[in-house]
Amino acid sequence: MQYENKISLGHIVTIGTLIVGMALAWGNVSATGRRNSDDIVALKMTQAGLEARLRPVETSLKVIEMRLGSIDQIQSEMRDDIKKIRGEK
Repeated sequence: MQYENKISLGHIVTIGTLIVGMALAWGNVSATGRRNSDDIVALKMTQAGLEARLRPVETSLKVIEMRLGSIDQIQSEMRDDIKKIRGEK
């Protein structure tokens, strides 16, 4: 199974929506001066949803970082080979 390493517009919109939802829920809790259990539960659910959505993005970023690292290694090896061919040290 091949895994696509793409962050789609849907990911960005979902994360943005969740962040705005968390901000609105927190503002509602703070503005009223009381910590309603319903508001706290909603905030925790929003936070859990955001964390769940971020996990695949973090995984994708780790894979991209690993691939970039291997590209850097290949480029370094190619530079070394070119130097050997040219007779440089």
